[in-house]
Amino acid sequence: MSFFGWGGSKATSSSDDSGNEDAPATTPSAALELTPEESPVAPPTVADADAMKIVVEDEPPSDPVRTELEAEVRQRDASISALEKARQEKQQELTKLEQELEQERLTQMKESLTHKIECERIKRQTLHAEERLKALEADMQDKAAIHEYANLIKGVAPKGGVDSQYVMKLQ
Repeated sequence: MSFFGWGGSKATSSSDDSGNEDAPATTPSAALELTPEESPVAPPTVADADAMKIVVEDEPPSDPVRTELEAEVRQRDASISALEKARQEKQQELTKLEQELEQERLTQMKESLTHKIECERIKRQTLHAEERLKALEADMQDKAAIHEYANLIKGVAPKGGVDSQYVMKLQ
């Protein structure tokens, strides 16, 4: 008889070589065995596979303590497998979050550098504008320069009347 409760050969008779049908079978293989097609037992399912045990002929009879310990070991193995799967999922999630964090750090560093460059540019422009303003203030307060500008303007001015185009040019 095989593992699943059915044999691989067709039904055989219990006759001996002499043709005597009433003779008892001389070997265990002569017993009536069912083929898978004729077997009334359904093939095992996944749930049945968990409950199945392989019994070896040399194995001593089942011990309830051993059976209980084996059940505990199977339960712990299942628990360990579930925990390992959860750990791997958390590890993948952690790796993903670390990559996202690194990407955000890079983005922040780029933005920081861009802002720093922009700040330096604005400072240079401000300094340049302040220098121009100081030069303009110095020119406005320099009486000799103002008289020189006035004389220059008077020198280019028309001698007769004031022309409207001349006023436009001055503006």
